[in-house]
Amino acid sequence: VKHLRDTHFDENFQYLEKGFWHKVKRAALVVSLYLVGFHAATIRHGLKIYGRDKLKKYKNELKDGAITVANHVFMWDYLCLLKAIRPRLQYHPGWATNFEGPNGPLIRWVGGIPIPAGNMRAMGKFQRALCEVLESGQWLHFFPEGSMWFYYPDVRPLKKAVFKYAVRYNKPVIPLTFSFRPR
Repeated sequence: VKHLRDTHFDENFQYLEKGFWHKVKRAALVVSLYLVGFHAATIRHGLKIYGRDKLKKYKNELKDGAITVANHVFMWDYLCLLKAIRPRLQYHPGWATNFEGPNGPLIRWVGGIPIPAGNMRAMGKFQRALCEVLESGQWLHFFPEGSMWFYYPDVRPLKKAVFKYAVRYNKPVIPLTFSFRPR
């Protein structure tokens, strides 16, 4: 990621945005996703979603929030995930370097929570932000492989820590995966 800004992800950083302007930005996000983003993902990537009807089937189990997991295979796959679980928005942790690059403000806008490195107090505040998301009944997304491999056809081994959140907060896990087909 091209480094454009220095942001100090320490114990004073607000990992989970709140307040009036945050709600306004999230509302604008929903409008822009439905008007442009979802159509662009479908056209650009040939996106087809299968199994979305299962979300309706388990509507009662998912009303208090959930954790989604998926393989991370291209730059805008999170946009495709948002289309798959619409109308819900969710939050997701991401490496701090991603927030210092050109897409940092956009990642933050779609719900990115930077993972701090090398500061235990900052890590504690980050953990509290994730807990707040899950306790408030919102959705949280993880890319449990820990990194992005462009267009990798298989699912790689998943990190266990992601599933500890599901157990600790008694949240269902919704597995999603990207697969590819010839043009």
